Amino acid sequence: MCAPSQLKVIGAVTLLLLLLVAATCEARPMDLYDDVSDFFDAISLDDVANTGRNTHPEQFCMMPARKGVCRALIPRWRYDPELKKCVEFKFGGCDGNENNFSSYKSCMATCEGM
Repeated sequence: MCAPSQLKVIGAVTLLLLLLVAATCEARPMDLYDDVSDFFDAISLDDVANTGRNTHPEQFCMMPARKGVCRALIPRWRYDPELKKCVEFKFGGCDGNENNFSSYKSCMATCEGM
């Protein structure tokens, strides 16, 4: 384990990554992600609809809210099919689903009319 003086955090993304890793290690130390890219997809600032892995928005826009088991409080947006609009929620940082967008605009662009 590194001493605090050995850690040099450069930028907010690095700090966020360290906090998320600490939270995920406490919650579920093994089998968090099959691939490193899955971890970065979960916290990416890119719109979920533009990651290339989601080809059926009608499926993931209808998924229930999933905050995840980790303890980060990342502001994200999800589509609420009952309200027929996107609503903000706090994402824990891991174990979410694809109904998870970085902005209201990207959420509505993907899911509006579902």
